[in-house]
This record gives sequence, structure tokens and C-alpha cells, in this order.
Amino acid sequence: MNTTATRVNTQPSELLSHSLVTRTANRFGVDPGKFISTLKATCFRVKDGEVSNEQMLALLVVAEQYKLNPFTREIFAFPDKQNGIVPVVSVDGWARIINENDELNGFEFVYAPKLDQIDDDAKPCPAWCEVHIFRRDREHPIVVREYLDEVYRPAFWVTPKTGGEKYKVKGPWQTHTKRFLRHKTMIQGSRLAFGFAGIYDQDEAERIIEGQTIEQEPAKILAAPVVPEALPVVTTGTNDVSAAKPDTNLISEQQAKILRKLCEQSVKEFGLGEVDLCKHFHMDKLEQLKLRDYMLAVDLLSRAPVSDAAQS
Repeated sequence: MNTTATRVNTQPSELLSHSLVTRTANRFGVDPGKFISTLKATCFRVKDGEVSNEQMLALLVVAEQYKLNPFTREIFAFPDKQNGIVPVVSVDGWARIINENDELNGFEFVYAPKLDQIDDDAKPCPAWCEVHIFRRDREHPIVVREYLDEVYRPAFWVTPKTGGEKYKVKGPWQTHTKRFLRHKTMIQGSRLAFGFAGIYDQDEAERIIEGQTIEQEPAKILAAPVVPEALPVVTTGTNDVSAAKPDTNLISEQQAKILRKLCEQSVKEFGLGEVDLCKHFHMDKLEQLKLRDYMLAVDLLSRAPVSDAAQS
């Protein structure tokens, strides 16, 4: 299931003159030089290392093929273990490429008649969901059914790196169980109806990356970071912050600006803002965030709403 990156010369000067980069930058009215650096900083989920030019161009190839906008988060990518990428299309991106297909003649959802509760953390939800997709050039609709027990992702427990008690991390499958079952059904149905290939939703991409981690690094299995039900204060058993060993490996000014922008959006949509993020990571300002926690912070702000406990 892994995708491979398009191979091109990696010299920056030649990358700037690459027709795909120039064409895409012109499409959005952005200077090609700034376009490259901005994409690398915002459209890749990277915890360690740098994004290669080949990986960036691979993302642009997919974005152009499906006419997706990386700046509005319709598409982004996870680098994989083979120096390629796993292209991720957001729910908004999937909805757009489905609705813009000329052969689409509507679709509807059908749900199981009874609500089940798959575990104590999830909300009551139908055991299955069907999507019926109608094409203008087909006599019968394409019908796809997805079952909750096959796509559901349970919550998991996390121990803070700085010490303290474990807390349970609940993601969108717990806070919006029915909605995410519908999303999965819509995406799988669109694949069969329109032949979309080489793109994934974020849940699938994380499973792919986790599978590579299990296969190649059995001692370092990483759980996919999702939004906790409530952001707890990370404690170390002492109020003396200066007692901790200093760490100068902090995020850059550009990364702090990106987080601050995400905070502004998140506080409007979910009530989770800069103050909450700083409290969670036990810091006074965003610029004190450690580089190793950067992608976790991005996920906390952008992936799903949090509970009322985190908004109070």
C-alpha cells in the first residue's frame, strides 16, 4: 500500500525551475521559492528529519491529479520509511473530488436500525453504515457497507514524558463515533464508484505508518497522537520548573507562527487555544515547545474537537 516518491534532481535551483512547482505556485499566486518552504513546513507530518524535494514533488503530483489545495488542508502527507510519501486527503478534500466528478448523480446513506456501543468510551452508533452512490452512466447504484467493529479505533493510555499519572487519550472515534463511521463509508464508497487510487484518509495513513514502524522498528512502536478528551496538566512531582534539565532543542519561529495560527482557528471551532496548549505542555509560551512535541501539538489543535472539560 506504500506510495513511492517521484524521483527528480534535488538541487534547489533546479527544483525551483521544475515545471510542476512553477505551475502549482502560479495557480495559487505564490512565489516559487516561498512556495516550496511553506509546503514543507505545513503540508508534511514530520517528527524527525527533513522533507526531501522528491517527497514534496510527489505530493504536488497527487495534488495536481485530483485538483486539491494543500494550503486549505485538502491534502497533506506523511513521509514513509522508504523515503516516499503516504498522501492524505482530508474529509473536505474527499467531499470535493466526489462532488466535482461529472458522473455523480447523488448519493445517500443508510444506517443499521439499532444503535450499539462498541466500548465505554464511544458514543452509541449504528453497527454499520451504507452509502448508495448514483452515477449518470450506470443503471444501478454502487452500494458499499462499512462495519463499525472493522474501522473503529479505540482510545489509549499515555504516560507524560516528564512524569505524572497516565491519562486516557480520546480521539474523534470517541467524540464523534457516528460521524466518523459515515466518513469512512463515504470514502470507501467513492473508491469503488470512481476509482480513486493512491490517496488515503488520515486514519488509513496512520495505520500504514504504524505498520511500517512495527515491521522495521519493533522496539519503537509509536501510537498515533490524537486529541485527548481533556488536556491534563503535565506534572513532574515538583513545582520547580527550573529543576528540569534544560533543553535547547526548541521549535523555530516559523513553527511557532504556524502553531499560533492553528490556535486561533482551534479556539474558534473547538474552544482549544494557545493558553490550553501551553498548559498541556507545561510552558509559558509557544516558543518554549520542544521540537520533538511539535507534531503532537499540531495534531492536538487540528484533528478533532475536545470535550467540554477542556473548554471550561
